[in-house]
Amino acid sequence: MFDWMNVWLKAAQRARNLARLLCSERINGLIVFTGDLEDMAAAWWAARRNGCALIPVMDDDYVYQWSDPVRRWCAKVVEPKALRSAAGIFTISEFSQDEYKRRYGTDSVVLYSPTPCPVGLAPERVSARKPPEAARILFSGSVYHVNFDAISMLLTGLSLLPESTVRLHIHTPQDPAILERRGIAGPVDVLPSLGPADVTAAQRDADILFLPLGFESGVPEVLRTSCPTKLSDYLVSGRPILAYAPPDTFLSWFVKKTCCGVLVDRQDATAIADAVRRLTTDMELRVKVVSNAFAAAADRWDAAKVRNLMVDSMRRWVPTPGSR
Repeated sequence: MFDWMNVWLKAAQRARNLARLLCSERINGLIVFTGDLEDMAAAWWAARRNGCALIPVMDDDYVYQWSDPVRRWCAKVVEPKALRSAAGIFTISEFSQDEYKRRYGTDSVVLYSPTPCPVGLAPERVSARKPPEAARILFSGSVYHVNFDAISMLLTGLSLLPESTVRLHIHTPQDPAILERRGIAGPVDVLPSLGPADVTAAQRDADILFLPLGFESGVPEVLRTSCPTKLSDYLVSGRPILAYAPPDTFLSWFVKKTCCGVLVDRQDATAIADAVRRLTTDMELRVKVVSNAFAAAADRWDAAKVRNLMVDSMRRWVPTPGSR
């Protein structure tokens, strides 16, 4: 009961603060990012009170991203009220767009996180150089319930290859001993986390970039519609992508549609080993998937295109000053 009350008390306090700000600054449009539970409720209340256009940005699945039953229940109460009253909605993938259309009959605009995309394909980056004898697969970020089984499956697949030919490098803030106790062991090096610039350099220096979504995450609803934030960085890295994800996810659909990498969409260590073998020996395949990745990034993640799409959408959804 107290957890339920705390959520609504926090939301009410934020709503009051937002309402005062909307009124004093004569704001016509309010964008709310759904990474925080209370923010959606607060924005809905404040926008409704002030006659302001509400525009949610739906990151992941607002309801199913909460494992706690109280917080999930609160999200189930808030989501339909906010989305049905919204002036417009931004979603992170076509799968997310379809899901909210199915739930509430609401239309939305897919808005990818912008990334600086090359105007043309730099030949030296598209060449996808041949890996050395001991190739490196890179994964950077947290290792947790959404990818534990995926990373473990990759390591099982690597163990099927000739000894010392391929190793996984994980850059993460987590303790290597803790990861080893969770089964992250074998042909793997757990290294310190890197800053944004160093991560970019490490990605461009790797031989293969690993993009995993787990089959045993416990949150399949979230992973099905999710567009991993590192996808855009991988696409413009100039390195081939190895994706491992359930077949009904946006990630699987996207990799198949654009041919921007090699996809393994079943729990099969042998299939992973075969995918790694192809990516380390088939130069024609490497050049093809890297070139396709650049094209996909330029088509969907180009900063200018994303900015123009957002501005055009906001002009349709938000009333001009003095019109309300």
